[in-house]
Formats: sequence, C-alpha cells, structure tokens
Amino acid sequence: MEVKKIREVRRDFPIVPFDAERRTTGQGEIRQELCIKWDDGDKKLVAIGINPSTAQNGESDNTMTRLCRIVDMYGYNYVKMLNIYESVSTPQSGINKKTLTDFQKKLDDIECADMVLIAWGMNGYEEEKERIKDVLKPYNEKVFCIARKKDDGFSYPRHPSRLSYKDEIIKYGIS
Repeated sequence: MEVKKIREVRRDFPIVPFDAERRTTGQGEIRQELCIKWDDGDKKLVAIGINPSTAQNGESDNTMTRLCRIVDMYGYNYVKMLNIYESVSTPQSGINKKTLTDFQKKLDDIECADMVLIAWGMNGYEEEKERIKDVLKPYNEKVFCIARKKDDGFSYPRHPSRLSYKDEIIKYGIS
C-alpha cells in the first residue's frame, strides 16, 4: 500500500469530534475512543496514541486538529482515535496505568480501517507498544506513522501535537 499527499494543508474544514464520551469511573476520567468525520467519502483511519487528549464531543483540541489536517492531505476523511490507555490526563504522569485498552475488542475497527496510524510518539511505554504491535501483525500492510524527514533518514513515529505539516506519512514496520 502506498500513500501520497493529494493536497496541501487545509485549515477550513470542520473538526468536530463525536463518539468521544468522557466519563468518570473508579479509574478516574476515561475516554475509550473519539471519532471525527469531514467531507464526503469513505477513507477511514484508526490512529493509536498513548492516552486521550482533552478533545470531547463537539470540541477538538490541538492534538486532534493537527492529526486531522495532516491525514486530510492524504485524502482521509474519517479518524477513529484509540489509545494505549483510556485515562484522560494532559501530563503523562497522571495516566492511570490500570486503564489499558483491550485492543482485541478493537479488531473490527482495525479491520475496517484503510490505514492504521501509529501516533504514540517515539519514547516510553515500550512493553505496551509491543503488546499492540502483536495485535497489529496481521494488518502490517496498512500500518503507518507520521515521520519527520532528516538528513540521515526519518525520525518517527511523531506525536500529533508535535507535528509539522511538512512531516510525512510513511510505512511503519512491525517485526
């Protein structure tokens, strides 16, 4: 599978999350997923991050806005955001480690997606990332990430809040 930019960054389309219910549980505030759809079409993408951003139903944030703008440049018009943890926390030190997402329950989402985008950044949570990579192995051909081109190759995977619109979507190899 090859991906190519089809347009420059657009800043004029609505980024309005839905199915993004945040609720308080015995584990603290959690959000299981978040969806955003814009334009007509059916190019679906599942993104996987560390933990939920502050976006919620009807209200985007920097992370989701940047992510949607960059995948829009590649023709995608639907994002379902999943995370390693369901714990909502701006600082990573506040993540409740007991809120691991069960990715076995997300296989239908992964199966239906045209692309799975790794958006968890480069450092930390290695054991949890390996667990998710095991789940994604059968879907390896459609697993990508956002990378920054450097003189000596690429730096990847980038976290959406740290993206430049010059960054590129490239293949993410799962071994």
